[in-house]
Amino acid sequence: MLNRVVLVSIVGLTISIIFSITLAQGMVGVLAVLWIWKSIDTKELAFKATPLDLPFLMFIAARILSILVSTDVRTSSVAFYTEVIFYVSFYLMTQLFDTADMQQLRLLIRSLLIAAAVASVIGMVKYASGVVPRASSTTAGYYTLGGYLCIVLTVALFLGTAKEFIPLRWIWMVSCVLLACGIIFTFDRLHWVGMAIVVLFVGVVKERRMLALFLVGGIALAILSPSVAARLDDLVHVFSRSSDRDVLWRGAFAIWDQHPILGFGPRTFREIFPFWDQVADKGIGSWHNDFLQIYMESGIVGLSSLLWLFASASYVGVKTLRSPLLPEGIRPLCAGLLCSVALMFLVGGVIDLLVGLLFRIILALLALMAARYLPQKNIQRLTVEVT
Repeated sequence: MLNRVVLVSIVGLTISIIFSITLAQGMVGVLAVLWIWKSIDTKELAFKATPLDLPFLMFIAARILSILVSTDVRTSSVAFYTEVIFYVSFYLMTQLFDTADMQQLRLLIRSLLIAAAVASVIGMVKYASGVVPRASSTTAGYYTLGGYLCIVLTVALFLGTAKEFIPLRWIWMVSCVLLACGIIFTFDRLHWVGMAIVVLFVGVVKERRMLALFLVGGIALAILSPSVAARLDDLVHVFSRSSDRDVLWRGAFAIWDQHPILGFGPRTFREIFPFWDQVADKGIGSWHNDFLQIYMESGIVGLSSLLWLFASASYVGVKTLRSPLLPEGIRPLCAGLLCSVALMFLVGGVIDLLVGLLFRIILALLALMAARYLPQKNIQRLTVEVT
């Protein structure tokens, strides 16, 4: 009974990410309670170690340290309290979810794909009806929707022949097209580039027909939709139409050496940015780049921890993918998870509340696969009896 409640809560968290921040926070809280309950029920507090526990913990530690030296401790502390519940989601997933249970894994992945497809359709309907200028989610803007759909599409693209997760080929194709259209109508250039890279890679490696379909569809949209054509033109002239990014970069360069070790503190952009008179969008609230933002907020310590996390995830992901212990039915999913982590390295979103939460779930699944299917000498288990 308890295991079923845990599974329902994990699936609920996965579904709610793109639809409600409050619900997602609530589901993380429920999972924390369930972990404690499960520990009491089994009379042991068991911690299942994974190869990514330490790198992720170091990233959290760097974020906490940067609060202590923040130029605005109150703002940074409030921001961290908002983020911290999402940070623990990684460890809750690694402790409560079992990737060896194919039924659980299948349900989780299918729920993620369905939620993403629904979010994409909602975003496109809002755009087509003129409610919003770009496709957006019910709880955040176009950037969050674009990043979320990019991650899910990357995982989905590898599942074309994985009947354990998507039994019918046409369902897989329709799902991928829906997700891709949602990304297109966010009109976010960075996510367009990320999607194009993943589609090209998967298409060349294993899905030639899908690649041809996407190319034809992309050309048709560019011809039939003036908005898509105009945005493509912006993409071609990216340096002359950089949406204030050149000003952001110059602003960062002007103050980068003032707090190089631990940074200025989380969410201090509005307090420290020096060139407000030069930006067109006065509502801008971040550095628009994960690596730049982590450096400015948490210094070289934070940036190093993030790079270590990405390097560790890539390393263990590749090793797991090559492991002879990895079942063939799960291999396409493992490849999709690994590729989605690589995509996040390129397009960012790690510190976005909702996209970052999805990233941690993806990271946890990859960590669990590594813990299970790499040689057992790498696996440790810490158990404390509960009296």
